[in-house]
Amino acid sequence: MLRLALSNLRAYAGRFVATAVAVVAGVAFLASGLIVTDAVREALLGSVARQYEGVDLAVTSSDLLGVLGADLGGPAATVLGADSLAKVRAVPGVAAAAPEQSVEVKVLRPSGDAVSVRTRGRPWIVDERLNPLRLTDGRAPARTGEVVLDRGLAARAGVRTGRPVALATPAGPRRATVVGISAFDRDDAVDPGGTVSFAESEAGTVLGGGTVSWTRILVRTAGQPAVVGDAVQGALGTQVSVVPARSIVEDSQRTSSVFIALLRPVLQGFALLSLFVCGFVIFNTFSVVVTQRFRELALVRAVGGTPAQVRRSLLTEGLAVGLVASAVGVVVGALGARGLQSLLAALDLRLPGNGIKVTTGTVVACLATGTIVTLASTIVPAVRAGRTRPVEAMRRAAVDRSGTSVVRLLAGGVALVGGIGLLLGAKAKLVPGWTLGLGTWLLFAGVVVGGPLVARAFSRAVGVPMRLAGLTGRLAADNCARNPRRTATTANALVIGLFLVTLVTVAGSAVKGWAINSLNSLSGSDYVVESDGAVPDQVVAGIARTPGVAGSAPVRLAALSDPVSGPQIVSTTDVDQLERTAGVKVADGSLDGVTAGAGVAT
Repeated sequence: MLRLALSNLRAYAGRFVATAVAVVAGVAFLASGLIVTDAVREALLGSVARQYEGVDLAVTSSDLLGVLGADLGGPAATVLGADSLAKVRAVPGVAAAAPEQSVEVKVLRPSGDAVSVRTRGRPWIVDERLNPLRLTDGRAPARTGEVVLDRGLAARAGVRTGRPVALATPAGPRRATVVGISAFDRDDAVDPGGTVSFAESEAGTVLGGGTVSWTRILVRTAGQPAVVGDAVQGALGTQVSVVPARSIVEDSQRTSSVFIALLRPVLQGFALLSLFVCGFVIFNTFSVVVTQRFRELALVRAVGGTPAQVRRSLLTEGLAVGLVASAVGVVVGALGARGLQSLLAALDLRLPGNGIKVTTGTVVACLATGTIVTLASTIVPAVRAGRTRPVEAMRRAAVDRSGTSVVRLLAGGVALVGGIGLLLGAKAKLVPGWTLGLGTWLLFAGVVVGGPLVARAFSRAVGVPMRLAGLTGRLAADNCARNPRRTATTANALVIGLFLVTLVTVAGSAVKGWAINSLNSLSGSDYVVESDGAVPDQVVAGIARTPGVAGSAPVRLAALSDPVSGPQIVSTTDVDQLERTAGVKVADGSLDGVTAGAGVAT
């Protein structure tokens, strides 16, 4: 039977093309999702460890205060500023200390457009062991007006060492000279959108919007890190925390893992839905193959073949098709993952990582999934062929009576009517919202169970107009009714495919609408101007003078620590302007005291 199965695969290779293509498409989708997420995971988790590889200690603002200050961009200067860096460097046992800050800085083309919308600015770290970047050309920035670009950003901007470049920074527009090109391990930059490195003497004011401020201070010790850490803590006081570098790595990796945990199930979910659609195509293909080979299978039974042998022959064919097509799907998926990365990079939406990551687990999972789906889809046709008696098979014509089944009529009709009723009821708010999901599943079950009935009824409905198209139209209508089960199975694959497209489209529109409505409900402003650092005064004045601007309210945020209530965010602004531009209303009390400077509002 094994030789028979292999012979049939060679003889009827063309019949299995649809099956192979379906498996390749589904497995490729699954493989692409796994490969992309594996590459992103390795990049995010591995890059953090490499970035802080030479760091022993890190000085951060204590408790939530530093987090709030870092998020607000700049106000953390009250905790980690130029004096803090000088005190750390003066502590015995500190071999090197370097500031760290990362804020949005744009590299501008001559037209004024940004090369990348996700470029970050950082201070250049002089100590080679603390600095995760390495120079591939030129030298490090040493004075005001000098910067280093990563090699990917420099290539996209079309600049090289010695050339001037225009920048948009939290401290306003600046002109600088590119004195070096950098790289990060095997990647171009630490940041996905590119990295601009400033000299330490300039970085504090440029990245802090005019005020020297650091997110953290990185320390390399010359002695016991614990002892040096205690000394640094004593020098700076309780407003800061001195933690081992591994704490930063673990926190960053934990944050990255959350992103990966959200990305991976989404991609896998779409891939599994695609495989679900493939199952219908495979089932339909093998059903057709079995029907066309009834005489051949009958001869096998007539010469002594058992039902089990017939089933094994068809299952072997399914196994071979599934295994080979799955292997091809893995290759196509790897190429698709690479193509997706290139497409996103062209759209300035680079995913973390450089290249693809194909693991043994990914290959095994894709091969197993594709093969199992193919085998599962061939079980019913194989069992049906094995149960047929030799004489019946030789006499049997391709007649399908599923379209006249009373059981299908009742079960499918009830599911269809119930599903449509629940969907319309949920739309009209006559039934609870949770019944929407139940109605969807009932409608789907009704289409699957009652599909042959629908196919037969549809064939009759379109029979008259199709006959006007001549012999071709009449044959098409008659063929739909001749084998309604096969027609329904083919249609179900299209139904699920369109369901997938509709789900993505409707869900995306719903999320977009929800986000827009939520933002509109939180603020009555038409536009919001924000920056990682402080918005320069000249920008604030320019906004107020812009024609068409009816009013603007500059808001300053600061993170402060209260001994009783702990870390707090305090904001100051023109209250009258805020009421007019943002739609802020007084829920209780009055803002007169706030306006007069004698009170606060919460």
